[in-house]
Amino acid sequence: MATTRKKDLTAKEWREQLEPFDSWNRRLILATFGVLGIPPSYLDVGSGTGAMAAIGRALGIDALGVDMIAQAPDKYYDLNGPMKLGKVYEFVTCIEVAEHIPMVHTKILCGNIARHVANNGLFVFTAAAPGQAGDGHVNLKPAHEWRELFHERRLHYREDLTIRLKMAWQLVPMPMMWLPGNVQVFNKIPVEGHEG
Repeated sequence: MATTRKKDLTAKEWREQLEPFDSWNRRLILATFGVLGIPPSYLDVGSGTGAMAAIGRALGIDALGVDMIAQAPDKYYDLNGPMKLGKVYEFVTCIEVAEHIPMVHTKILCGNIARHVANNGLFVFTAAAPGQAGDGHVNLKPAHEWRELFHERRLHYREDLTIRLKMAWQLVPMPMMWLPGNVQVFNKIPVEGHEG
């Protein structure tokens, strides 16, 4: 699962903890592209080792991962602060990252994501729900609260696409069995005369 680094681990140690999940993350993003289509551009926010962005690049997508442990060609970003990449993406993911961001930085994370989703672009989001155990979980919100935060930023919840993706993810053999229950799909509603 893509995530941000725990404070007590070095970037190298955190990468080593996440690398065993790379093959599962590759399957997950391939299933996602199978359901939602292969986009021309893709941003993975909280990309961890960069496994999902690397699959995007292998498919010919203009793909980028951002994380505190990112290595080139992906980019280092501390998701607790503002992020301005200077472009928008047709497809954005943020998988099991938000629960690691302190509550005080929730609006910053949501703004960072919304700022980088292109008009009519898709956004796939998962976050640990209240009561879900895990390392470094400091921001557990119910799904409807995340939907409200993203709705305020022109990201419209797509129940139809969410159901389709949940069903596909349930068929992916992986140890992260909580992901289908946590996934939500959004699309960005255009505003006349506003590019991103």
